[in-house]
Amino acid sequence: MQVINKKSIPLPEKFKELHGYTILHLSDLHLKKRTKLFDTYFDEISKVETDIICITGDIIDNKEGINTAAHYLPKLNHRHGFYACLGNHDEYKLSYHHGILNKLGLPLKLKKHDITPFEQVLSNAGVTLLRNEFFQFENNGERIQIYGAYYPIEMYFLKEKFSRKHAEVDQIIQYLQKQDGYKILLSHSPDIVTALPKETLNLMLSGHTHGGFVQIPNYGPLLYLSKAQRIINTGIYALQDYQIHVSNGMISSKLIPRIGTKAEATILTLTYGSD
Repeated sequence: MQVINKKSIPLPEKFKELHGYTILHLSDLHLKKRTKLFDTYFDEISKVETDIICITGDIIDNKEGINTAAHYLPKLNHRHGFYACLGNHDEYKLSYHHGILNKLGLPLKLKKHDITPFEQVLSNAGVTLLRNEFFQFENNGERIQIYGAYYPIEMYFLKEKFSRKHAEVDQIIQYLQKQDGYKILLSHSPDIVTALPKETLNLMLSGHTHGGFVQIPNYGPLLYLSKAQRIINTGIYALQDYQIHVSNGMISSKLIPRIGTKAEATILTLTYGSD
């Protein structure tokens, strides 16, 4: 079963020294109890090594996923760092009946996980968790800055609402616009793009959409989990003056099955000019 996709991200001339730099982009792993399917996915992914690994949220689906993450994440290989931001499933307790009540239009107050044990697992696996925080380093003399946005959605019962304050968007813009390196933004939901002006970043990595879960030929995604999804559903997009990669994710949520959309782990290669 092949889950690894390889894609190229074009570089502006200013950052041509980063040509060939590689990023393994994972999203929406939705880890639960260990299964043969998870074993197959991670056996393939553990065979590759990239410069950095970035996970854009929904790493776990429930408490069982914490031990599963502790088993799989240390097996992944990188040369320069492993970074992550959180998603809604990492922080909120979501299950089948939430989805049913949502369809019926009935409210149900959601509870948050105690994510302290999960944060420790990430730390033990060498993952730098970025919650409205940044990390920077140099490669071939070029500075790379990675900013992880806090999940930019507030949950009002079962309704999701983009929250500029929750994601601290103003802080993100203020920080990124002051930097002169290659700027990468990790955000679970791509909705944050609606609030970013030009010249804010170079690359944004997101997930959450699952490619629409259900893809209908000649129509596109049937389900929308993001307001931005009608513009950026899955794959690579050039928006304003930066690039965006939205991942289909690895495993479907238990709330909604995946039909016609392939699970993926993507190796992104920064590329200047044509090879």
